Amino acid sequence: MIFENLSAINFRNFDSRKFSWSTNLNLIIGKNASGKTNLLEAFSILSGWGAFGKIRDLQNWNHSMNQNTLLNANIGQGVRSAQNLSSNIQAKISSQISLRFNEKRISSTELRLEIPTIFFSPTSVNLIDGAPSIRRSFLNKLCALIFPAFAKRLSEFRFITRNRIDLLRKNLPASATDIPFCKLGGWIMDARRRVLTQISHKDFTLKLFPEIPDSSSAEFLFREIQRTSQRERYALHPIVGANYDDLAIALSRGQKRKLTLELIISAAELIAKTLGKNPVLFFDDLFAELDPENRAFSFKKLAQTNWQCFVTSPENFSAHEKYNCEIFKLEIDP
Repeated sequence: MIFENLSAINFRNFDSRKFSWSTNLNLIIGKNASGKTNLLEAFSILSGWGAFGKIRDLQNWNHSMNQNTLLNANIGQGVRSAQNLSSNIQAKISSQISLRFNEKRISSTELRLEIPTIFFSPTSVNLIDGAPSIRRSFLNKLCALIFPAFAKRLSEFRFITRNRIDLLRKNLPASATDIPFCKLGGWIMDARRRVLTQISHKDFTLKLFPEIPDSSSAEFLFREIQRTSQRERYALHPIVGANYDDLAIALSRGQKRKLTLELIISAAELIAKTLGKNPVLFFDDLFAELDPENRAFSFKKLAQTNWQCFVTSPENFSAHEKYNCEIFKLEIDP
């Protein structure tokens, strides 16, 4: 699947702009504040992942708050032929985001399956040595694409967890939430582990902690909440659960940004294999802090996927010339 075009009205720093895209590599260049990241945020909304920040900040500041913010894109198969019929995605943004696919309302979960996407931001390098929550977020987004029920069950688990915390803070028994907490949390943990077993790469190995030998994650959680019940009452929050998974990445070589790129491509290969649709990859400022050799490596790696990719950069450089890359230059509006 590919984005054929994208139009934005009253969105961020765009009054009214329309872009047509290459089916392969798209390099988006421009100075700071020209709208490179804003453009990727529009793609994020139109692929079902939502805004990067607060919805109220999406509207163009030059317009009245009564004017709607609109995003529109056509997506296709990437094969130029008479039979290649495009589909249309629309996002109307006011106090919330309303999505339509071919003129019919669609949920974020359903839209994510229509055009699978993966986003890289400058903080994505923290997959290697950042907080566990960053690695869980990466796994959660991957699982949401592979397992359609994942996002809903994760939301339900978070609701149950909040209820459990409320009971603990009121000094009430939390046992009423034991079964849904363990069943939902166990299902989420098992889903993450099933996905992880399907990602492999010669340059790194992946492992999820805590290790769960010879049982389901739900059974593991039942045992653990009994074992930690006293500590939980003192802490006023669960000591175990799906919100404590952590991904360990054992690196054999290289530089963090380069290896993060390879991890994202490995995850994208799994998405393509599972969904039968080529994903679209988005990279915000991918080449920051990379030397010329690793820039060339990254360009080559993306070109070899034969997928549609979008890369933002504050500058132009010659590596794109070898890899059939389309350049889009954004100017800062006066």
